[in-house]
Amino acid sequence: MKKKINPIVQRVISTFDNVKLLTKSFLTKDDSIIRGIAAPGDAGLGKTKALKDVLKELGILDEVAYVKGGSITPGALFVMLYLNRFEGDVVVLDDVNISDLPSTIRNEIMEMIKGATDPDSEMRTISYERAVKNELMKKHNVPTKFRFDGKIIWITNNTIEDIKRTTKSHFAGLFSRFQWAPCFFNDDEKLQYTLYLIEEIDILGKNCDSGIKKGGFSEDVIQNTYDYIYERYEKISDISPRQAIKIAELIDTFPNNWKEMVKLQCENLY
Repeated sequence: MKKKINPIVQRVISTFDNVKLLTKSFLTKDDSIIRGIAAPGDAGLGKTKALKDVLKELGILDEVAYVKGGSITPGALFVMLYLNRFEGDVVVLDDVNISDLPSTIRNEIMEMIKGATDPDSEMRTISYERAVKNELMKKHNVPTKFRFDGKIIWITNNTIEDIKRTTKSHFAGLFSRFQWAPCFFNDDEKLQYTLYLIEEIDILGKNCDSGIKKGGFSEDVIQNTYDYIYERYEKISDISPRQAIKIAELIDTFPNNWKEMVKLQCENLY
């Protein structure tokens, strides 16, 4: 008899499956008026991986314009949108958390994103009339106003409530311009899913990202990581696959006193 997946884990898997399905439809449907998809969700659980899986499946991962982190400036974003303004172009804003930005910068970025995703194709323009041309704008001869026909994928750790609170008057327009694929989970779902990925998917072993640990961690490190999370889950600040990788790395690096190091780095920090 085929082993059944824990129903709690299955809920998380189904959420990510739906995110992939929605993203694939968004990227392959050329006649849609929706030009943006937003994936708000818990950090470290896998929303970026789910979206990258779709980009890989479609063979366009290396072709998209990728912004990682929340330090994007309005000027840099304006140039990136200009360079990827044509039909078929995709701009990915990963971990761009609007709530963390100063209000002036946030408002400028919101205006650009709203312009880029306007459902009226005749009105889909981005302007930066007040811009003082930076070196990037000069290098690429970027005008202060242009039409945008590309698509935007926005990945953020902000909750929808955070976005609503900080974008204020922008929110209604923003909400209607994007398809939304939220990826938020309760503590039990985070725990069960992380343990499932360690035990069943072997994310710390043979399926470990080579950029994290080539060849994966040893069996002893994996078992200690699993046991520590299972036994100390109530103490760990935030349980996620990313946190599991951090714990495994600490165990691997400090084999003689790893419990003290993990407790210092991963428990009750906030």
